[in-house]
Amino acid sequence: MIKRLSYIFFILTMMVSCQETYEVSKPDQLIGKEKMVEIVTDMMILDAAGNVSDIPLKKNNISSYQLISKKYGIDSIQLKQNLNYYNTQFDENLEIYKEVKANVEAKRSALDEPKEDSDSTSVKTIK
Repeated sequence: MIKRLSYIFFILTMMVSCQETYEVSKPDQLIGKEKMVEIVTDMMILDAAGNVSDIPLKKNNISSYQLISKKYGIDSIQLKQNLNYYNTQFDENLEIYKEVKANVEAKRSALDEPKEDSDSTSVKTIK
């Protein structure tokens, strides 16, 4: 039994030690964390909207990345390099996604709040 466990442990150790690791260098045009939060927030919203219905984007032959590129003045290569870089920076990436989550939740709660009816035909209570 111990011999079998030792063998399994040895194989697992070899598998883990053989993993290839790579370092992503800092992009020449590093996007700041605040701007990355905005970009990733918009990407999440566009992705969610596309999951509901991507017909308007397809009808106009527009991708969500084209919208992000145009809004923030970045190209797809710069976006990919920055996403890869921040993905290797665990603490910074965690902070970005915490802020993204807060932004998405704030936008969602703003949509869920009842709007005051400004219709002149609505019944209002007079005190």
